[in-house]
Amino acid sequence: MTAKTAFDAWGWDVEYYFECVYGDCDDSGWQGSSTYTDTGLAAGAEYGYRVRAKDRSGEDPSRPYDPYDPNDPNTGNKTEWSVIGYVAVEDTTPPAPAPTWETVPYAISDGSISMVATTAYDDSGVEYYFEETSGNPGGSDSGWQNEPNYTDTGLDPNTTYTYRVRARDKTPQIPDDGTGEPGNKTAWSAPASATTPLPMDITAPTPDPMLWAAGGEPEEIWGGSGDLYYAQMTAVVATDPSGVQYRFICTTNSGFSSPWQPSPTYTKFVGAGGQALMFYVIARDLSPNQNTTGPSSTVAAIPRP
Repeated sequence: MTAKTAFDAWGWDVEYYFECVYGDCDDSGWQGSSTYTDTGLAAGAEYGYRVRAKDRSGEDPSRPYDPYDPNDPNTGNKTEWSVIGYVAVEDTTPPAPAPTWETVPYAISDGSISMVATTAYDDSGVEYYFEETSGNPGGSDSGWQNEPNYTDTGLDPNTTYTYRVRARDKTPQIPDDGTGEPGNKTAWSAPASATTPLPMDITAPTPDPMLWAAGGEPEEIWGGSGDLYYAQMTAVVATDPSGVQYRFICTTNSGFSSPWQPSPTYTKFVGAGGQALMFYVIARDLSPNQNTTGPSSTVAAIPRP
């Protein structure tokens, strides 16, 4: 700041005193220059100053002199104070540190991805912007927000989305950065990607309930000599995008039940004939959910023509 130059009619030297009257600023002390620069001020804050001048007549070196007393009685004829002038220190510094990834983007469902940025700081406050850059359907930017975390929703399953983040301060000034938006902005972070999973499979194989194949109902088959009999049966071929397994359940003797198996046909040695063992069949898919069909009809394994 610069005061208008003062002159003394008697030819005395003139000194100036700039006094801080608003904000956390500093006085100049009595000085010969009509210009004063106050340093170490906070960006974006407002300060107020006034100035007065004095000549150096009547100095008495034997008396103590306080150069930081604007009303020091030891020397000089003083002017009245000027009007108070106010100034806001221009804020041109973005938040620091520039945000990176506290938690990189990760899928929390088949339609949403979450992420967390590191925290940035600025005296005027901070906002964050998460930008989706892949352009894949459903991906959205966060817009400027106060929180350093973001969840993007409405995404497509089994799709990769890429994000980056930046921060800006809340200074009311509009820096000449070409965006026309207020605030000093950091650089963008490095990009990071996440892929949404396939939707959870909750559909059992088809048909549901299971069915026996034509001519495939359980039957008793003689093994060729003595009490060597087998139970043999075939289910219809079930379908599911993830694949299918079958299980044949004997309700009259659990020891004759099958494990889960890929084949729709099951043959089991049962020993003596004529037991009329009762069987039904179920199927399940190979998804993580292992969706299981309802049971087929329960049919006795007996000799069939």
